[in-house]
Amino acid sequence: MRARIIGIISQMEKFEYFFALHLGVAMNSLTDNLSKTLQKTCLSAAQGQQNAKLVAGVLVKMSIDGNFDKIYEEVHRKAMELNISEPQMPRQKREPKRFEVGTGEPSFPSSPKEFYRRQYFEVLDLAINAINRRFDQPGFQVYRHMKDLLKSLREEDTSDELKYLVDKYNDDLDILSLKVQLPLLNGLLRSDSEDRHFECFNEIYLALKQLKELQRCLISEVISLVKLLLVNPSTNAVGERSFLTARRLKTWLRSTMNQSRFNSLAVLHIHKERTASIDLVSIANDFVQKNDRRKVKLGVFTDHDFAGETCSHHYITYGTFTLPW
Repeated sequence: MRARIIGIISQMEKFEYFFALHLGVAMNSLTDNLSKTLQKTCLSAAQGQQNAKLVAGVLVKMSIDGNFDKIYEEVHRKAMELNISEPQMPRQKREPKRFEVGTGEPSFPSSPKEFYRRQYFEVLDLAINAINRRFDQPGFQVYRHMKDLLKSLREEDTSDELKYLVDKYNDDLDILSLKVQLPLLNGLLRSDSEDRHFECFNEIYLALKQLKELQRCLISEVISLVKLLLVNPSTNAVGERSFLTARRLKTWLRSTMNQSRFNSLAVLHIHKERTASIDLVSIANDFVQKNDRRKVKLGVFTDHDFAGETCSHHYITYGTFTLPW
């Protein structure tokens, strides 16, 4: 273990590691913030694409040559203060022939600064291309156009989105009826309040659920469009959360948990906001009232304030004892 620690320290004292660490912090702080933003349930596909383009634009500005000079000088200055080794050129070696393009001689950096300059631009190019590639996929473009159809609530033109969906969902949607029903959607959702604004798809979905059955019949094609959006999620964040939740609940010590209990615990864990507002005393009393033996053993649960003052803890009467809940 001591030899491993010494080896790790020797690697951390090299300029190559120090430079990569600063570059990772500068770039990953942007991409990590974008990743957290894209996992928001109230974020629409168009807003997610806009945020991704904004982050990609910032990375493009970082790829300006003058920006590298500033970062390199700052890292070099900090390295001298921390007694980090001087930047050195790596051993020159020829790439394998399967990676070579053309018949020209391979080029090698002429100085350590030129070597790190190449690494700097290579990392930024990979990040920018990865963001653009993920948000320019055909499936995501279809999903974005489907959501943009609902921007008729903001009284914007949706003719381009309708034309785009004619070839994609002509068998699943009646485009002509959908075009007629979009103004009806605007009238139904704004009938309660004229100043109501919908910023994302989740708000529109909740508003549609509150409509009566006859009102939803008026906008049947809009309902079909919403169903298509629900079965085509814009990201896999929800699915990843379910796997993480399953791993937290069903551990190695709970390997014998049956499916019914696992489903119940998963629902309680995922919907924490709703479970926090449940009246535990009423649930406990319902549990007791279903069995005569429980009535005798447990008695009645009551929730009251401690010493006549409001307290952050709840106290429940268990038989003749008062216990904190």
